[in-house]
Amino acid sequence: MTDLPRARVAWVSPQLSYMVASTRYRCYYPALALGELDIESVFYRSSKEVIPHLKGLDAIVFVKLLDSDSVKLAGLAKDQGVKVLIDLCDNIIVANYPKTPDLHPALRFAGIGAFADAIVVPSPALSEALRPMLRPGARFVVIPDQVETRTSFAAAKRLQEEAVKPAEKRPAAIAQRGSRFAAHAARHPADAMMILRRKISTAFRLFGTRLSRLDRRTPPPPSKGPQAATVDELKSACANNATQGHLKSVVWFGNYGAAHSDFGMLALLLAAPALEAVNKDIPLELTVISNKKDLFDSAIAQIDVPRRYINWSTEAVFDSLKEADICLLPFGMDAFSVTKSANRAVLALEYGVPVVTTRLASMEPLAGAVGFDDWEAGLRRFLGKDGAKERADAIAAARPILAATYSPRAIGKAWATLIDDATTKIRPGYVKTPCAGEVAVLLDAPESSEQLLSIIDELRHREDVLLRVLVTPHALAGSTRPLIERQIIPYALEAEPIMAEDDRILRTVDFLLTAGDSLKDPESLTASVVRIAVARGVRTFGLVAPGDGTAISAHSLLRNDGSPMVLGAANARDFVEQLLDGTAKARTNKRQLAEPVSG
Repeated sequence: MTDLPRARVAWVSPQLSYMVASTRYRCYYPALALGELDIESVFYRSSKEVIPHLKGLDAIVFVKLLDSDSVKLAGLAKDQGVKVLIDLCDNIIVANYPKTPDLHPALRFAGIGAFADAIVVPSPALSEALRPMLRPGARFVVIPDQVETRTSFAAAKRLQEEAVKPAEKRPAAIAQRGSRFAAHAARHPADAMMILRRKISTAFRLFGTRLSRLDRRTPPPPSKGPQAATVDELKSACANNATQGHLKSVVWFGNYGAAHSDFGMLALLLAAPALEAVNKDIPLELTVISNKKDLFDSAIAQIDVPRRYINWSTEAVFDSLKEADICLLPFGMDAFSVTKSANRAVLALEYGVPVVTTRLASMEPLAGAVGFDDWEAGLRRFLGKDGAKERADAIAAARPILAATYSPRAIGKAWATLIDDATTKIRPGYVKTPCAGEVAVLLDAPESSEQLLSIIDELRHREDVLLRVLVTPHALAGSTRPLIERQIIPYALEAEPIMAEDDRILRTVDFLLTAGDSLKDPESLTASVVRIAVARGVRTFGLVAPGDGTAISAHSLLRNDGSPMVLGAANARDFVEQLLDGTAKARTNKRQLAEPVSG
């Protein structure tokens, strides 16, 4: 028995960089985990790049990508039976997320969502926030962010280097944008001037910001205020703490925030009273690892505890967690913040650091292993006289949760199950296709009509097949009586639209059968139909003169590996069984869920 081909998943993301957290968590880590289950992944930066490769795919995952090209790709994918999955890690359709008011992301999300087999999110709260944008019954699947480690980070880097083509440098793009702007200015001069003034203003503002940063690069004199540390300085400070009176280490790490939400560094202000109260009894130091020191200097410096700022890097996070006693993760509660992932809490727990955090929906699986909301009680629990035991108990409680829910194995199985089980949605407005698929038989050459009619007789009695009989003008008169006898309404082809590559008659077809002899003339109507079918990935077969005792024989006109598939049978029933063999499995997925490949 021939081995079934590996399933192939396309991940489409405009930011295919392992340095981008959302790309690691929602693209590279799932792809690596699926690789252990023998599911292949390929990567594209735009939906346009995917279209020529559709027929080789089992599923497409749009990773935080909601553009007009993706709406088109989603529709084409449904035409060809490719599963469509949308992965969103943030509530990017919240009203104040775009820099300027824009309903287009929400509209495009609804457009792609109309074709989607499932929308994948890391948090139940995010699914509830997005659900009203889609049709009733839209399927949401929560797959959390995988736990991150130095090993997984390095693996994501290797995956990018080995499997992702470098982004093309396109110097012509600037000229093209300039040309488009000039054309827009000719039609709408007032609007063009407004855009130009806004861009010039933004450029001056950014330039001024960078100059001010350069002015501040001269190191300040030593003081008791906050300091920015490098990773090496942090290691030295940790060593000093070990030999002097040891301060309990409280760590917060993450993106500083954004204008559209209350998430980020300033959420630490919620825990400021608790930090100051606990510090009076239990000396502690607050370490903040982030990417905006100005914000730290202005706001976090007002928290009256020893504190340290470290410039953001993944290495700084990993090193700080090795020395930390507790990780403090307050969140804001606006429409964006409440949908955030638990990935930072999971990362801290993986490194053996207990967590006190806001009780978001994404944190619920960690209940029993983390402290929720009461900042002072949480700090005293993990830093007080019984702190060592409390920390050990919390990490012991976290281990089985991390393994069952956030490990690479768990994430891989969740994605594999989704790819295997997601029911391919019929494109809106289409009749539901029977499980074995849709078969079109093209009648053209009179000499082969008898064989094709015997196949039609077999197909029209099957409940698992939707049959279309296509008839060329050349064959219409001669085939009308046999079709009347069989009570079949033919699809009468017209030369002009077919020659213009009008593909509507084949958009839902899985198989096309015709006579091989009718393909001798490359300019014929049948040859044009076959070319359209092949371009759409329809499994196309031409009947040939039988041999070796077979009554019916056909060669495929499309094969992914370049070699023709040959079908041969003693009668029409056996021929149809060969043609449809394994198709029902292929439409839901050809593989059973595999165990991870060792090594």
